[in-house]
Amino acid sequence: MSQLFAGLALGLGVGIAPGPLLTLVLTSTLQRGFGAGLRVAVAPLITDTPIILLAVAVVSSVSDGVLRGLGIVGGLVVVAMGGRTIWEAGRLHGADDERVVAGTRDLWRGIFVNALSPHPWIFWLGAGAPLLVTAWRDSAAQGVLFLVGFYALLVGS
Repeated sequence: MSQLFAGLALGLGVGIAPGPLLTLVLTSTLQRGFGAGLRVAVAPLITDTPIILLAVAVVSSVSDGVLRGLGIVGGLVVVAMGGRTIWEAGRLHGADDERVVAGTRDLWRGIFVNALSPHPWIFWLGAGAPLLVTAWRDSAAQGVLFLVGFYALLVGS
């Protein structure tokens, strides 16, 4: 049961931590409503699977140089997304057709931001994968409880 609580605590912390995905969730919600924000918020359910698998596979052998490179690439993505958000904020979104098309892109924008953001990579390489591996070694159920708790509050928050 402690793995569930660890997942819940970490999911809440990561879910409300400032970052590119939270920014996109809030921006999408304010621009196009709750549904748009929700579509962005569920992106980690899709993008984190390969991140977790990779993190678990390399967590014990990753070098500091790889982590630095990942941080640089992730930082560039954050800057690019910030620039785009500022640019889009200056445009008028008056046409209903444009809003419908934008609504269909919400999930894809969330997937793109989450996959290229340094946040999930750093979390899973630094903390999530070691905790998941430790929980899984105790029992598969403990590993699943950790993941369920984590994603319940990551997406829910």
